[in-house]
Amino acid sequence: MILDLRVKLFCLGLCCIFYIMVSCLLTVTKMDARLLERRQDQTEFILSNHRHPTHSLTDILDNSETMRRRKAPKINWCKPLGLKTSPGPLVALASFPGSGNTWLRYLIQQATGILTGSVYRDYALLKNGFPAESISNGSVIAVKTHEYGSQARKDFDKAILLVRDPFSSVLAEFNRRWGGHIGHANNAKFRRENGKVWRDFVLTKGEAWETMNLDWALNFKGPRLVVFYWQLCKNTEEELKRILEFLEIQISDETLQCVMESKEGIYRRPKKPRSPDLFDPDLTNYLKLKQKKVFRTLRNLS
Repeated sequence: MILDLRVKLFCLGLCCIFYIMVSCLLTVTKMDARLLERRQDQTEFILSNHRHPTHSLTDILDNSETMRRRKAPKINWCKPLGLKTSPGPLVALASFPGSGNTWLRYLIQQATGILTGSVYRDYALLKNGFPAESISNGSVIAVKTHEYGSQARKDFDKAILLVRDPFSSVLAEFNRRWGGHIGHANNAKFRRENGKVWRDFVLTKGEAWETMNLDWALNFKGPRLVVFYWQLCKNTEEELKRILEFLEIQISDETLQCVMESKEGIYRRPKKPRSPDLFDPDLTNYLKLKQKKVFRTLRNLS
């Protein structure tokens, strides 16, 4: 009789365990079904835009960064924008990412009324003030590039090298990747994998920062103008005059005043206090060595 009771209790326990397992399985299955349904809806939307392009590509992109910026303030240009009346020299506006290239393009367009181009096709920029994105010939006044090496340099007749310190450049590029052109990466991005993602990014981009700037400084054989970002910020008018002289462009005092009154534009990232532990001692020393080498080289060129 005692044995029968034990068997009954054992069978009851097995039934309870089986019930709990089935309940958990059903719950997880329902969650997965809802997740898959959402993913399927997203996939079908993307595929439908490829199969039946009722939306333009820029309309699709409005769901990402350009949607967040659709209420961006209108740019009031000092002069109507257009291409050169006749093709001129091909001028590189070379910089490491995060060095202020877009802002300098904006200043040049404001001052001259001539469009700047790019070796890239950034749809957010294309839609907001830079309609000559992807044009890289003598019909634009300067062409944005972050590339380096003989193939990247060979087609250019002149070059403006815009240089920013590696700490600010690397941080600005990290923010651009995770927060858009004028946004900031949230703290979670810096802490991913206990900070390994951020650390690897700094080490990789610090090396690229040095290589890119030294390549254009030492290996470009045509006329070259070095512009330091912090000087452009501090002495915008004087630096812009120097750039325009290099581009062989003259502007009136009225135009220069107009540029200065609207010099900020819409593509400068708002300043945000930098966390004191963002660059640990090892990363700080690493970037300082890179900076010292590049700045010493640039000083010796002048």
